[in-house]
Amino acid sequence: MAAVSAYRVALAAAAWCSVDAVSVATCAATQAVQFPNTADTAQCTARSECKNCAMKCDAGAACTTTCSAVTACPGLDVQCPDTAACTLDCSAETGCEKSSVTCPQTGSCDVKCQLKLSCNELNVEQPAVGGGPLKIECSNIKSCALGVIKCPATETCELVCAGEGSCDDLRIEGGQGALTITCSGTNACQYVEAKCASGPCTLTCSGVGACADMRMTDAGTNGPAAGGLTVKCTNVDSCLAANFKCPASSDCKVSCENQKACANLTLDCPTTGDCIVDCTGFSSCAGSNIGHSRGSTSGSTDIMCGSNACEDSTITCGDGGPCDVDCQDYQSCRNSNIVCPQSNQVCTVECRKDMSCQAATISCNSAYPTAGGGKCSIACNSYHSCLNASATGDYDAACMAIDACVGSNFDGSKAPATSAPDTSAPDTGAPTTSSPATSAPGTDAPATSAPDTSAPSTDAPATSAPDTSAPDTDAPATS
Repeated sequence: MAAVSAYRVALAAAAWCSVDAVSVATCAATQAVQFPNTADTAQCTARSECKNCAMKCDAGAACTTTCSAVTACPGLDVQCPDTAACTLDCSAETGCEKSSVTCPQTGSCDVKCQLKLSCNELNVEQPAVGGGPLKIECSNIKSCALGVIKCPATETCELVCAGEGSCDDLRIEGGQGALTITCSGTNACQYVEAKCASGPCTLTCSGVGACADMRMTDAGTNGPAAGGLTVKCTNVDSCLAANFKCPASSDCKVSCENQKACANLTLDCPTTGDCIVDCTGFSSCAGSNIGHSRGSTSGSTDIMCGSNACEDSTITCGDGGPCDVDCQDYQSCRNSNIVCPQSNQVCTVECRKDMSCQAATISCNSAYPTAGGGKCSIACNSYHSCLNASATGDYDAACMAIDACVGSNFDGSKAPATSAPDTSAPDTGAPTTSSPATSAPGTDAPATSAPDTSAPSTDAPATSAPDTSAPDTDAPATS
């Protein structure tokens, strides 16, 4: 950037060559091309034709510079008009590599990078005062990689990255106007660093790995409530290992809609705005760290987790507002670490499906500072939903399904609904079964036994009696 500025100082002292008098090729030899005082187009159609050339547009006339040959405009420096539209169209491989554009004060600024490496290491700057709407289109493999983009002070700024790795490792600095970044190609915005000022800022990552390892910061400013950051990660690994720092005083919403879409995400929520995270895809936010490193004075924290979505994650609620962690599906928050507000704010952890909060650790405030203040509530609604879970601090746990809280440290007084049915069922069944079973056999046994034993016992003495009697009666008669 400094080298470009120094180059312009040298050009300012040079004699500019007007393209209405001679060809671009002739002017390019002087490396200082002056557009005529009318709207016009400079066309660089041969290799190195406009290499390291400066294109100076007239102050009030729209101008377009087209680089349509391979390496036609490397090192090109386009100085846009102050009050008219300005376009740089790079339609060849490496056509505008290492080029620079200074946008108009009030007119629109458009840069089109259509082929492989066409705008590699592009620099887009803003005038000292103002700056019109900016749009940059990067349509092919690494077409805008390693670029540096500065958005206008108050106007809209749009970056479209459609090719594979098209904006790889690019730097973009937002202004006070709306910043929109769309990453639809595979790894299109990988390693991009974007600064979201007062916003609103919108990031859409629809390609596989489109925003993986991307970093978005708040540019060190506090935006208005109307600003904020909205992120949508809709494909596999689309925001894998990304790092998003929400604007400090605006709402922040992140949606992770596919498998591992936001796995290993780091999200720093605002200090005075709401923080809303929807993790609907399988393992979409697994291993993530969602928190408030800058503290929280107001605004709610609302986290929704689908199947395995927040597994092995750390979720730290803000102290300035209520917190709701909704573990909606199978193993949604398994092995997660949930830190509720350590203030007089309501915190609700919902464990809705089987093993949804298995082995989770929930840290509640140790004591609420005022009577009738906030409450930390844990609801275990399904089989093993809070299996081996643990909680600390002042909390209420409701175990509303059989074995919902097995192995947890939720004591019986805080889970009466589960303990009563579980104990009652076996105790009532035992006496009911035992009474008829013991009584019937006890009465029937002697009755059955008597006939069975009697038959053989009666026959034995009956046979023996007549045999003994005959000899006893005959003996005295003979005597």
